[in-house]
Amino acid sequence: MDEERIKAWLFNIQGIIDRPLPKDLQQQTQKTDPRLQEKREKSAAWSNKKWCAKILNKFVYKYSDKGRVKEDNKGFPELFLGTYANYFLEGFLKLLYHFKSSYIQPKTRFFAFKYIINSLNYPELHNTISLNLDTIIYDIIIPALQLTSQDEEDWIQNPVEFIRR
Repeated sequence: MDEERIKAWLFNIQGIIDRPLPKDLQQQTQKTDPRLQEKREKSAAWSNKKWCAKILNKFVYKYSDKGRVKEDNKGFPELFLGTYANYFLEGFLKLLYHFKSSYIQPKTRFFAFKYIINSLNYPELHNTISLNLDTIIYDIIIPALQLTSQDEEDWIQNPVEFIRR
């Protein structure tokens, strides 16, 4: 693998994830406005972030484990884990820290959580996770799992659709 080319791609992808969004795409709104919700979720900016987060997840899954890497790329897992993986982990944590105060598209949030979960498999990333563990659990995960009054209303009105989403 050409390290410089991979580096350029990875930093461009992280740049898209870190790029600030317009205020109307990130401010919290009531879930009762479905047109605004749909507009926001399907916006190009959130779609770009979602796909970049998915690419980074595939990358960490495929290229961080020596067992999954082809013979000619055996040195890449050490390079990726030592140089890039922590940087991406910090970027995802920074994105998720804004969950309480601003909107984060559910699919982008899913891939950010998935990256953190995949990162638990690698000792090189344990330090970053352990330093932020309280914040991850209490400020990100628990609020994301809490039921809202809108969730209860959706459950009562249409339980099948509630489970589907």
